[in-house]
Amino acid sequence: MTTDALVDERTLREIYLASFEGAVKQGKPWTVMSSYNKVNGTYASENPWLLTDILKDEWGHEGFVVSDWGAVNERADALAAGLELEMPASGGLGEKKVLEALASGKLAPEALDRAVLRLLRIIFMAADQKKEDASYDRDEHHALARRVAAESMVLLKNEDRALPLRGGGKLAVIGAFAETPRFQGGGSSHIVPTRVDSPLEELRKLSGGEGGGIAYAPGYSIGMDAPDTGLAAEARRIAGAADTAVLFVGLPDRYESEGYDRSHMNLPDNQLQLIEEIAAVQNNLVVVLMSGSPVVMPWLSSVKAVLQAYLGGQAAGGAIADLLLGRTNPSGKLAETFPLKLSDNP
Repeated sequence: MTTDALVDERTLREIYLASFEGAVKQGKPWTVMSSYNKVNGTYASENPWLLTDILKDEWGHEGFVVSDWGAVNERADALAAGLELEMPASGGLGEKKVLEALASGKLAPEALDRAVLRLLRIIFMAADQKKEDASYDRDEHHALARRVAAESMVLLKNEDRALPLRGGGKLAVIGAFAETPRFQGGGSSHIVPTRVDSPLEELRKLSGGEGGGIAYAPGYSIGMDAPDTGLAAEARRIAGAADTAVLFVGLPDRYESEGYDRSHMNLPDNQLQLIEEIAAVQNNLVVVLMSGSPVVMPWLSSVKAVLQAYLGGQAAGGAIADLLLGRTNPSGKLAETFPLKLSDNP
């Protein structure tokens, strides 16, 4: 809450606000969360230009604004700026400040009325979704999630046309993330999905009669960093017997999550060692990265292709399979730089 982002309006609109604008206008979310920091000297939770002028008046947001946890400094100022819901409850302190501001004339009653109406509108909309006859198309939503995930993934390398995978050969799928994908961020961003597709099962489904011939080995444990010689040996065995190997690696929750700072940009040791070992026995090696942020890739020259899958949501497994098998053309673009090594950074 001590950070003040000093940025001119053109830069703010063209770089930082653009993705939020698309989400608000096209996705039409019911709620938008304000952040902790200041923007050009004013806290985001108390910034009428951001919360009212841009979000509501320009972009047409019809839901309400909720604060990040403990992000409200002056409740009356936040309410006047367009923040309807403070989280968590203030134990009566926020309500007292609002009443005092109303009594003094600092806060117009109309501002409170607008906030209440926005809250009630969403409350009633949510209540409708809980009725016994309420319905929604889970399959349609999942199909949309699959398409969006595929469009966001980035092909970082594709040497000798390693991708898309060719049918008819033996395929080894390696890596615990292939069976148990990391598909969402940690901490407060955790949600309960309607279902989760695993890349391994989706590859088998899409491969038809050849799907049963896909060999799999976890190769490492997601819950630990130290290499497991038994898991690695099995992974080497099936990789060496295959025509192509696809190795799934990435960052576990404990490496990047809410409130964490990363002290390095490496993959876990067991995954780094496994990449080297598989590359030593398999020339046609494709790596799929599951992470929410860049990792260094000292092994890049040892592999044929790299697909950055990010954290693709509940349908990430199907999206990855679509890209690996050529059902979908990779079209995602990076929003940040992936350095080969940490020392490449300024």
